[in-house]
Amino acid sequence: MGAWTYESTAVDGGTRVTATLTSMMRVYLDGSGANFVRLVFRDDPIWGYDVHLALESGDFDCPTGCSVDIAVDSGPSRTINASRPESSTPILSIREPRELWYALRDAQLLTVDFPARGKGMQRASFDVSGLDRSRLDWDRQPYARTHASAT
Repeated sequence: MGAWTYESTAVDGGTRVTATLTSMMRVYLDGSGANFVRLVFRDDPIWGYDVHLALESGDFDCPTGCSVDIAVDSGPSRTINASRPESSTPILSIREPRELWYALRDAQLLTVDFPARGKGMQRASFDVSGLDRSRLDWDRQPYARTHASAT
């Protein structure tokens, strides 16, 4: 079962809530050795909902936007747009955060292929089982009801 961690932090405008999961295996991205990749779902009172990958070392190769390939369980891979915000922290924002959130319902495994600087496409796999969906209110939003009725 996935080892999700949850955090609520008071910020200007309300409370930021995150659900974070560490990759199952380490990835070699630079000379510092193999490190984990983190998958982070976040609900921020100012920025709204987002999902991103975060690195302990190395960086993403996404200077003007890029794409990642995701696969849930044994399903087909799907390409999603992504971007690397201008910051000193190596994160890769994945577009369509709510689509990914809903795709993980009852899922066990998420695989993400992402562009790493100087290393080409790399893969991170996550045991997404055990996500406590009640920690984030994404399923209670109007969009969730629309999405559920369409699928």
